[in-house]
Amino acid sequence: MVTPPLSQCFGRLGPLCLWSVSCYYLWGLSFVPKCSIEVSLGRADGDLMCLVEAHEEAGSQVAELNLKLDLALYRAEEVKVWAEEASDETTIAEDMATESIMKSKHKIKTLHRVLKDAH
Repeated sequence: MVTPPLSQCFGRLGPLCLWSVSCYYLWGLSFVPKCSIEVSLGRADGDLMCLVEAHEEAGSQVAELNLKLDLALYRAEEVKVWAEEASDETTIAEDMATESIMKSKHKIKTLHRVLKDAH
């Protein structure tokens, strides 16, 4: 048998069904079927596509969560700095209040002596 010089193969992937390949030889003016192969790839192929999409989605979500985590850590650091500054300001205010109380007590004692001496 002589093999014709020209062959044509047609492939089709159906939606989650089969992959079919048909090969034809050009013999004279008509195509003569040489072979037809159908392989059921639907479920495995669909599962693989779902896994690829899930992997891509998971990667996207991980990237988004990393950005949110970085932002949360940055904000936590800002809050820590703010809390330290507030603590320092509170300490200063307490020191000023203590100093004011001491001055007031000293003035009261001084006035008490002045009044005592005046009588």
